[in-house]
Amino acid sequence: MASSTVATATLSSILTPEDRSSTRVRRNLASITRIVEVDVDANSLNSNDAFVLKLPQNNGFIWIGKGASQEEEKGAEYVTDVLKCKAARIQEGNEPEEFWNSLGGRGDYQTSPLLETRAEDHPPRLYGCSNKTGRFIIEEVPGEFTQDDLAEDDVMLLDAWEQIFIWIGKDANEVEKKESMKSERNISKYCQTQNGTQLNSTSHGEYCALHH
Repeated sequence: MASSTVATATLSSILTPEDRSSTRVRRNLASITRIVEVDVDANSLNSNDAFVLKLPQNNGFIWIGKGASQEEEKGAEYVTDVLKCKAARIQEGNEPEEFWNSLGGRGDYQTSPLLETRAEDHPPRLYGCSNKTGRFIIEEVPGEFTQDDLAEDDVMLLDAWEQIFIWIGKDANEVEKKESMKSERNISKYCQTQNGTQLNSTSHGEYCALHH
């Protein structure tokens, strides 16, 4: 795991057997798994991540959110190894009262149908937006794609499930820009996203990471 060195240097040196801690494990779009210590509180949970709750005497819980990926689950197991913590594995929605009591009680945390969906179930998809035929159309780029597939005379949409990235080519015309920047509801007709998905805009020359 790419974050192994960082995790070993920070987690094992800071925590002692008597400490109580909560650690979040999250994998981003670049397939990098990040391990971050968070507040020991129910508010720190997120349905899209995995968490390790370490309790005194080196026991605790591995909490698996409904949308957590397999890599995040493996990352949580790695954390317990680093902390030498014997943790019971629990799934979101099946938590024992001991778990909530250890967090100071139940509380609101980030959850939604979108967050409860595993990211690997919705791989990134790239679309080209053009009016070269005389009418504005959005077409998916077939197969695997890289940054070389960004057409400078078009507007491109990268549908990353949780977010939509709108990339504006330097030679894209005004119609393509206007139509591509319309409401999320219109864009979502072509994409795999749901209402509430974040839209991000970037232009030619700015960094736009494509991972597939």
